[in-house]
Amino acid sequence: MYIAIVTTLSNRVDKHQEFATQGEADAHAVTYGGIVYNNSSNHPIPELWVDGAVVTHDPDTGRLAGAKTRKIKELKAEGLKRMNAVYGDEVFSNPGEVEFLIDIDNTYDRSGPVAPRFVTVNQVLSAFKAARTIVNGLPNVATVDAYDVVNTPAWP
Repeated sequence: MYIAIVTTLSNRVDKHQEFATQGEADAHAVTYGGIVYNNSSNHPIPELWVDGAVVTHDPDTGRLAGAKTRKIKELKAEGLKRMNAVYGDEVFSNPGEVEFLIDIDNTYDRSGPVAPRFVTVNQVLSAFKAARTIVNGLPNVATVDAYDVVNTPAWP
């Protein structure tokens, strides 16, 4: 079986069409763009890794998703620890709550005594979001496991 991979998202197959022959797949790729992959081993589509015109089978897809979920959980815990350190207490329990409070603060005058703390918490939240994006883009379990949530993000 041949697969015409039309679009990818984060190096994974996003949009594709399966064909019995390479000629059909090639014609589809010419018409709609993309690349053709010979999937004679019938690898599951979610396990295919696409890097430019090179397609490889990645059987660790499930492990990779689990590793990213665990790493983001660690990242969230570190970010919340840093946000709470700004206030010296366990004020925040999730980043969504922090975003809500920052939105409220942004509607008021920033000259009060709380404003500098909100600015710092907002910087921590921004660092968390940037680091989460990086973790989600890591290509394999080894790089996810190696990502240091304490020292790698640009925490304020």
